Amino acid sequence: IHAAFAGTSSHMENQTIARHVALSCLTLGVKRVVVVSSGSVYGEKEGPIMESDPCLPDTAYGRSCFFVENIFRQTLRSASLITARLFYPYGPAQPPERLIKRLAVHIAGRKEIPLRPAVSGRHGKPKINPVYIDDVAEALYRLAGIAGVNPGKPMLVNIGGQETLSIKELAGKIGRLLGMQCLFTLDPKGRLARNFYCSTRFLSNLIDFVPSVNLERGLALTVGSAV
Repeated sequence: IHAAFAGTSSHMENQTIARHVALSCLTLGVKRVVVVSSGSVYGEKEGPIMESDPCLPDTAYGRSCFFVENIFRQTLRSASLITARLFYPYGPAQPPERLIKRLAVHIAGRKEIPLRPAVSGRHGKPKINPVYIDDVAEALYRLAGIAGVNPGKPMLVNIGGQETLSIKELAGKIGRLLGMQCLFTLDPKGRLARNFYCSTRFLSNLIDFVPSVNLERGLALTVGSAV
């Protein structure tokens, strides 16, 4: 299993590391590889994102992840390759600049939360379906054991949570956990927002997977470590 290194590395460093890992797998004759990527390779869309949707990354991070996927796809043509695209994984150990902890810090500090203007409908988008880290680990473990993935035909799998909600709704849940009111402001210069949540039907059918940690429990575990 290869997951991009976050830390202080740049997108270019992630690509370089991925190339080294892919070449090492090729040299060692590794037969099965799971690449942990991001749903950001799709870009934002209006409806639920399916594995069959085209990749139109609209951020530097998304483009970097798509490039990493291609490195493995082109290098390991004879291996069974599964690419798992994660949608807002979260948990207590994530860094403070990630979405859920960042929202918690803003709310606890009574800072306004900037909302992006929506392409259509109400502001507060994108809608997302966060997935707790324990469930991500369980899904990846099961995916690594799948047989029958044909070499040269990579399998794509989206991994997300069961509950879909907007950034504004998510902040409201965090605010209630903290017993504090959320303050919002519309960022007129913000990039127009669509949605960023995936369908998990394929994942569920593939490995009979249902997340064990619901959003309420996951938020309680994560927010408690943030403030």
